[in-house]
Amino acid sequence: MGVGSIRKQFSAAATQLRLDLIVIGSGLAARTALEEVGRRRLHPSSIAQITSGPASDNQQEAIGQFLTQAARAIHRRGVLSGRFSTGDGTKADSSSVVQCARRLRDLLATDDSSVRSAEGIMVLPGEARFLGRDRLEADGREIQFRRAILAPAAEPVEAAIPGAEATGFLTPSDLLEQSTLPDRLALLGDGPEACRWAQTVQRLGSQVHVFGSSPGLLPEEEPEAAEVVRRQLANEGIQMHLGCEQLSLDRTGSQRSVVFQRGGRKEKLFVDQVLLLPARRPNLCGLCLEAAGIATDGSRVVVGRQLHTSNRRVLAAGEICGRQFAAESVTRAMARRCVENATGWRRREFDPRLVSQGVWTDPQIVRVGLSQAEAAAAEVAIDSYRVQLAELAPFAVEGGPEGFVLAHVRRATGRVVGACVVAEEACDFIAPLVLLMVRRLPLSVLGDLMLCRPSRFEAMESLAERFGRGPQPSLWSLADETRRIWRRRMRDFLHRRLAQAGQNLLC
Repeated sequence: MGVGSIRKQFSAAATQLRLDLIVIGSGLAARTALEEVGRRRLHPSSIAQITSGPASDNQQEAIGQFLTQAARAIHRRGVLSGRFSTGDGTKADSSSVVQCARRLRDLLATDDSSVRSAEGIMVLPGEARFLGRDRLEADGREIQFRRAILAPAAEPVEAAIPGAEATGFLTPSDLLEQSTLPDRLALLGDGPEACRWAQTVQRLGSQVHVFGSSPGLLPEEEPEAAEVVRRQLANEGIQMHLGCEQLSLDRTGSQRSVVFQRGGRKEKLFVDQVLLLPARRPNLCGLCLEAAGIATDGSRVVVGRQLHTSNRRVLAAGEICGRQFAAESVTRAMARRCVENATGWRRREFDPRLVSQGVWTDPQIVRVGLSQAEAAAAEVAIDSYRVQLAELAPFAVEGGPEGFVLAHVRRATGRVVGACVVAEEACDFIAPLVLLMVRRLPLSVLGDLMLCRPSRFEAMESLAERFGRGPQPSLWSLADETRRIWRRRMRDFLHRRLAQAGQNLLC
């Protein structure tokens, strides 16, 4: 063996690292995973972070929550004093709110404390690229790992609206740079974020026009819940143009116009500014996931109940697993569970059916578990119990937006399999129902609550009372449901085998 080959082998060994855990990403999921590493007091010399992807985390989310709460306070004060969310008083209030939001943004930008420097964890800048099932390349070095956690933050996607780039548009972060909010604002979108920003800007003194392609608002939510939010937004003066078949932007001087076609009729609306919420999705192109044997479904990584990918050495957390995991609380919970399953001896499951999805309007919508349509598709027989909040004494005195509490109960066992709450503080109301789902308890447990009255949680007692008057669980219904589920699974299995046999014959 020559001297040159010996030097090459020595240099290759010097550039190769062997680590127990690698965290890929610099977003919220990655930082939470590193915090969990520090809490578990793991050896920092065997752990590294690869700062792959964008580093922007919760600044925009925190600013959005601040603006939403401030607009809500302004609206409530206006309702109590006899005026509503338009007028010179609201415009003056909105200017001070925007200034406070700017100071909050600057504070979050300067408060970028890094936990990894205090813990002594190795930081490798640049992009990561997998070379095999247990090897990757980063910062010009080859790294062999025992476990890896994929936690990159999502990146904004360019707008696909015709004429958007030429006309110009605002993003939520651009609103803070405006000296005054525009008098007429067009917002493109009909999802949860679009509804929240539309209500916030309307309450701060602008006239908001919402444009959506779906025939109804919030198409992914329960129809009854979406109708409550639609009525509330309409009562506050928001103009909704839904069911748009074609949508484009144009500009004439300082005026911007939205050109849309609805019902075969083409219309044009002039506004001062256009607010566009850019879509976000994780960028998986440079990771070379196929080299590590990691399966993907479109722009997301497929994970199991223990958050492992198809490569058991690699786990994933956050929005890279799907859009339903983009919420901050869900991202943090997934990151902590990934570290626990990657470093501990006990493997715990992360049930996506227990992930709460929220629409942060006023009133809020929070849902968890199965909906009526999903239960029907899974052939699970359910009974739904609803309590209107206006029927209860505490809410009748407080007034405010309308709302309800809806619980879906599996008929065979009496256990809660899904819930939807529409209320001002929907997160507080849905917490007992989520606890019942986690502990696999029947809805009748809520009837044992002994509350001080008046209490806002009287809705839970009303749910238990209505459940007691409904059909009770029985072994016959459980056997019938089990038989239907097994028939469906066997039918799907035979269809897959027949399709596979047909493909083999064609080959």
